[in-house]
Amino acid sequence: MESMQKRRGEISQAIRKRIIAAFEKGISKHSISRTLNIPRSTVTYICQKWEKTETVKDLARSGRPPKLTDREERSLAMDARHNPLITARELGEAYDVSRPTVRRVLHEHDLISVRQKRSLRRNRDHLRKRLKFAFDHRNTDWDSILFSDEAIFRNIPHRQRVWKVKNTETQSVEVDKRPLQVMVWGFISSHGVGQICFIEGTLDGEKYKQILEEKLIPYIKSDQIFQQDGAPAHRPGTKLLQENNIELLNWPPISPDLSPIENVWRCMKRQISGRAEDEEELKKEILRIWTDIPINYISRLYNSMPRRITLLIRHQGKHIPY
Repeated sequence: MESMQKRRGEISQAIRKRIIAAFEKGISKHSISRTLNIPRSTVTYICQKWEKTETVKDLARSGRPPKLTDREERSLAMDARHNPLITARELGEAYDVSRPTVRRVLHEHDLISVRQKRSLRRNRDHLRKRLKFAFDHRNTDWDSILFSDEAIFRNIPHRQRVWKVKNTETQSVEVDKRPLQVMVWGFISSHGVGQICFIEGTLDGEKYKQILEEKLIPYIKSDQIFQQDGAPAHRPGTKLLQENNIELLNWPPISPDLSPIENVWRCMKRQISGRAEDEEELKKEILRIWTDIPINYISRLYNSMPRRITLLIRHQGKHIPY
């Protein structure tokens, strides 16, 4: 590797010599600046330096020399791009620099460290069905769909960022080893949140049919379509829906990233305070959060459906960032 690279923005020796040659011929600094397209202040500095030292070379500079040349910094950044899992410690050992230096170089090359996202594992058949769903629903009127799902809420507050004094212990929040938890079922429509209910114990086919009979069938309109995922407990409810002439959306497998109600659950879980003393208090808190969800938030989720479909096609059925 080169032992030294010219610093960014420096004027080459050849250009400096041209400036001095023109200066000694009596050409004004303003004209030199315009001819060579160099700031007049730079031309003035080079000429003054020539008058004092009779040289255009760089003099010895104070301060620590850079640990990495430009080429080495580009190489380090390229290594991180090609291998995103490499650590700052490993890069530091490879280039014989500290981890802060590695992070500085990567930040200058628009690289930041983030937590790697997780996505559900899907096989080829899953991807094929998801892609087919996307192509089949490019022009779907999503406002006619009721999205449903179950979720488990735990009496644990959402992790928040806090301010603290350097070199002091980070403030913690106490949680129970086995926190209270409840399971809920609910649905949303383009008009806002719909019905919600609590599920005692494990959800099975009989409980699910009862939920549909009490919480869905009396409320769904004839021009609306019902969405449910392929959970085993949902299968017995399919016949009940058919008997009541309720159209069912043919939902692809392992597709929570497509369903806007998943975003609603995440939004609600972030609002759990963790202060409920018993199950009834936790249920009341969940109901309050559910009823307080603004209609404009639900509308934004419904408006995101065309983009989700577009992304799903672009990603060939793989996970989409929703």
